[in-house]
Amino acid sequence: MRRYIDGRDAAHPDAWRCRIGIQPGPIIGSVVGVSKYVDDIFGPGVNLAARMENIAEPMQIVISADTCALVRDEFDCTDLGEADIKGFGSQTAYCLDSESSGRFG
Repeated sequence: MRRYIDGRDAAHPDAWRCRIGIQPGPIIGSVVGVSKYVDDIFGPGVNLAARMENIAEPMQIVISADTCALVRDEFDCTDLGEADIKGFGSQTAYCLDSESSGRFG
């Protein structure tokens, strides 16, 4: 998503910005509504990802310690410190920096 936005911004005068939170976990997908239907997903993975997105800076990907442990061999991550996450308590947040080098910092 960041690569797409960076490429799009290179060709447009108005820059787009996004904040991204990622968290694995169980989810439930559903179609909700009576007269107008909407697809939606629910679950603790979705909730924590949304909370991680809330503490991200523009163009930053924020993940939890659990997610960092899953991707640490594939991505470089920076410890952002502890954050009080509504519904989840104190969590260590990490910024997912870049692909490849396999080191954890």
